[in-house]
Amino acid sequence: MIRGRLLAMRGRRRFVMAALAALGVGLAALPAARAQSEAPEDPGPRRYGDAGTSEISLLLGFSSDAFAVGGGFRYFVVDGVAPGVEGAYLNAEGPSQGFTFASVRVVPLRFDALAIVVTGRTGRVYLSEHDDGWAVGGDLGLLYFPSPHVGLEIGYEILQLLPDSFCEDLNSCVIRRPVLGLRIIF
Repeated sequence: MIRGRLLAMRGRRRFVMAALAALGVGLAALPAARAQSEAPEDPGPRRYGDAGTSEISLLLGFSSDAFAVGGGFRYFVVDGVAPGVEGAYLNAEGPSQGFTFASVRVVPLRFDALAIVVTGRTGRVYLSEHDDGWAVGGDLGLLYFPSPHVGLEIGYEILQLLPDSFCEDLNSCVIRRPVLGLRIIF
């Protein structure tokens, strides 16, 4: 009787050990199986405005009596939203102008070779022979991508100059102008 019980206990122990071993092997294989089932599909080529991409904007313009230089940088923190900084200097008829802006670009609609962009900006405005002021506003634009890393932008910008005392001796407290730009995306 005792011998029968001992044999039964050994059998149970072997069964328990085999079950624990099988459970251990199953648990060890679980992360690999989960990783295979959760493997991301090939997302394809990156598009303008994808999270983690950056943009450099360049401004260079000149004529016989004017020139402009400037640039900016944006980083897309989430798909379609990029905070950034911009700066520009323009010398034309009238006082020279300088701008330093903080901006946020939103890309509400994007395709492989085309994107609609809305950019809000605010910052300092510097005028030669004049007190400095502020500006707030933005632009609406269309970006065309002749290649995956180069974009050409056309748009329209409106900026409100602040305070009113800053612009009371200027022609207007609102700047309206076209936007033509080159964007380098990486």
